[in-house]
Amino acid sequence: MNYYLSIGLACFGLAILWRARRFEWIAAARSALALLAHPIGFLWLVGTTTYIRVRTKLLGWWKLALPLSAACAFAAVYWYTSHRPALLADWDRGPLYFYNGADQLALYGKRYAAIAAAAFFLGIIFVALDFYQRRRRVLLEPFELPFELYLVTFCATALLPENLRPSIYGGWIGVLGSRLTTISAILGLCFIGCLKPRRWHLAGFGVCAVVFFAFLYQDTGWLNRLEANAKS
Repeated sequence: MNYYLSIGLACFGLAILWRARRFEWIAAARSALALLAHPIGFLWLVGTTTYIRVRTKLLGWWKLALPLSAACAFAAVYWYTSHRPALLADWDRGPLYFYNGADQLALYGKRYAAIAAAAFFLGIIFVALDFYQRRRRVLLEPFELPFELYLVTFCATALLPENLRPSIYGGWIGVLGSRLTTISAILGLCFIGCLKPRRWHLAGFGVCAVVFFAFLYQDTGWLNRLEANAKS
């Protein structure tokens, strides 16, 4: 829950800083509280804000230097941690194609994986239909930054270790890559949010939401009964 709180505070900070003026930077400073909840949210806030600010100053093909630099940095971290046995780093988190953001819906059991897959493929279909209907009139500029940030986050998920222990006297840094897919999900929704709203968007994702919360109600009810029996 601390991690989710940190990500939520970081989202508020990014919303303020997206086109912030001088006085808004003061309000955004409150988002530094994300560091008190969990460091990932704070690092995401600082890193993404810096990324956006630098990107606005680059022209043309020079903008590609940012995602390439980020990918190279994550690759360097991968090389360093994989060649340091003392760190006890591992990348045991399953196939990478599962970590696209939709995996955040896969909570309990295989039936949630089916919902996650359905939501992911619905998103792809809706994007393809929107681009096809617009054809030459489609403006790619609104989609560029969310897609770029999504790819950078995917590189981080793929290359950063899942677990590592910097010191034998310290605690573990665990479930790092799996946590980052929350950010992938947010950026994926940002990309879909750039589409022109359609009724079938509401229908498709609405069905996924109803089924997901029905499953969640059943499973959390079972857990509550299990805890009640344990106490009795």
